[in-house]
Amino acid sequence: MNLRIIIMIQCLFCIGINQANSQTMNIEAKGLRTTIYKVEDLAAATEWYSKAFGIQPYFNEPFYVGFNIGGYELGLLPEKTEVPKTTNVLSYWGVDDITDAYDIMISNGATELESPQDVGEGVMVALVKDPWQNVIGLIYNPYFKTETPENSIIEWAPFELTDQSTKEELFNAGMRLEKEFLINQPGFIKRELLHEKGSQWVDLIYWESETAAQTAMEACKTNEAAEAYFSLMKSVDKSSIKHYSIIKQ
Repeated sequence: MNLRIIIMIQCLFCIGINQANSQTMNIEAKGLRTTIYKVEDLAAATEWYSKAFGIQPYFNEPFYVGFNIGGYELGLLPEKTEVPKTTNVLSYWGVDDITDAYDIMISNGATELESPQDVGEGVMVALVKDPWQNVIGLIYNPYFKTETPENSIIEWAPFELTDQSTKEELFNAGMRLEKEFLINQPGFIKRELLHEKGSQWVDLIYWESETAAQTAMEACKTNEAAEAYFSLMKSVDKSSIKHYSIIKQ
C-alpha cells in the first residue's frame, strides 16, 4: 500500500497537525478527522457502508474509499489478509435517533455488540460490528452539536452582569440553562458565550428557524433555570436581541 497516496487524500480532506514545538514536542491537534476501517473486500464494503449511512463516497479508488460523514471522514482501506480487529480504540458516529440508527445497522447485516444504552445525562451509545468485524460506534449526545444548517438562525443577545454577579456564577447558571432548558427546546442547535470586556457579554444561540427561537423566548419566561440565569444580569433591552440568518456560500 502506498502510504503517500493515503496521506495525500487525507490532506485534501483537511487533515492537519501543526508543527510540533521543538522543545516541548507538543502538537496542536485540531480534533478527530478520519476513522479508517480495514476490509478484505473493498467493493462489497463500499456498497455496505453506502447503504448503511445513506451516502455515496466522495473518493472511490481501488486503493482507498472515503465518505464524508457530517464533515468527518470514514475511510475504507483494503486489506488482503484478514487481520485481528481490536476494541481498544472506539470511534462513535453522532446520530439524532440512536435506536433508529442502530436498527438500520442491524437490518443491513451488522452484528450486535452493545445495544443502545444511556450512559448518563441523556447521552446514549451503541456498538455494532460490520461484516468484516470492524467495530462501529453510534452516539447521541445532546450536549455536542457541531453542524449548523444553512438558513438557520443566530440569536445575538448582549447583556451586562450585575455588580454582585461573578463569572463562576454565570458559567454555572449557563450550564444549567443548557442542561435543563435549551436542549429540550425544539430547533435548538448550540450555544456560545462571548465576553468583550468588563461585565459585557453576549449569548450566541443557534436555532434551526426563527419560529424555534421565538417559541423558546416565550417558554423561558416560566423556566426556573432561565430565571436563575437572567437574575445575574442587569435589565436587558429586548430591542438589543437580534436574529440573523446564516448564509453559506
